[in-house]
Amino acid sequence: MEGDGVFAHATDMGHVSEEVLGGLLGADTALIEANHDEEMLRYGPYPVYLKRRILSDRGHLSNVDCASLADRLAASGTRRIILGHLSRENNRPEIALQTVRAALSGRNTELYCAPVSGCLNVPVERGSLC
Repeated sequence: MEGDGVFAHATDMGHVSEEVLGGLLGADTALIEANHDEEMLRYGPYPVYLKRRILSDRGHLSNVDCASLADRLAASGTRRIILGHLSRENNRPEIALQTVRAALSGRNTELYCAPVSGCLNVPVERGSLC
């Protein structure tokens, strides 16, 4: 039926709580945070206090954390994963995609990276998403 489908969106989280995970599981498409590459953040220009906050449970998900979450979602049936909220200073789309793609190896999950600005066009089968 046209219009069926569940889209979930989760960003600005330093860790994946059970509540967040429960809200994401079962989504057909999920946009999840892949904020930073840990090495780029550690050696990047941010002051130490900001690096600590970003790496904390009240900060942002790293590419590795995102990859782990993406794998759990794919295992539960999520068909499309969109990486979002990438840091301009501490990440690159190709690094985030490579990290998450490795975790999804062997899974039939479409993977996209949202641009910093503008639109992301995601092909959708007729009637598979709202």
